[in-house]
Amino acid sequence: SVTLASAESISKLLPDAAIDAEVSRSMLAAPGILANLEKKGRLRDVVVLSLATNTTLKKDQVADVMAAVGPQRQVIFVNAYGARSWIKGTNKELARAERDYPNVVVADWSAAISRHGEGLAADGVHPNQDGAKIYARVVMDAYTHLPR
Repeated sequence: SVTLASAESISKLLPDAAIDAEVSRSMLAAPGILANLEKKGRLRDVVVLSLATNTTLKKDQVADVMAAVGPQRQVIFVNAYGARSWIKGTNKELARAERDYPNVVVADWSAAISRHGEGLAADGVHPNQDGAKIYARVVMDAYTHLPR
């Protein structure tokens, strides 16, 4: 849902992006979603996964996602922001993935929005219109830092 709230801003910065977003998805759903996109020939060379808000992420779950993506693709994991007990640990796991996998970059949404709290809706998790622009810039910045 964080991505849904930012979809318009993402499309402005990355007009060729294919956005597949739904409310309340978690990283647990990612391998199945990725396999389905692959089967349909719609899995791109760069995969952005923003699924950290709704789950406690473990190392084996990251491994499952990376296996589904495959080593030939580049991955941007967007970390999470919010007052949820699991977010700190999940963000640490994403940072570990960036160290462990040469084809991974983390888009640091948490750091960016923590400096701009006015960019969040009243729930303190989802971006408002200004926050959506910040979110899109964070994804774009991560895209420019992908290994080439």
